[in-house]
Amino acid sequence: MYIDVFCVPTDCEMEANEEFDSFVKKRISVDGQFGVSEYTSKSGEKTPTMTIWATKVKVYVNKA
Repeated sequence: MYIDVFCVPTDCEMEANEEFDSFVKKRISVDGQFGVSEYTSKSGEKTPTMTIWATKVKVYVNKA
């Protein structure tokens, strides 16, 4: 399952030493609004899509 995360710089807090590329395929912590919608392909196949409009994003730190 894929979840899109949108972090608009004016509305989203992100650690200064992090860049967007550092979040790709890593476990991250995200605060924000969650939404579910549906995408319909040209062939008519429907796929659920999930999106988070983030207010804060950082790489997950395991404290175990």
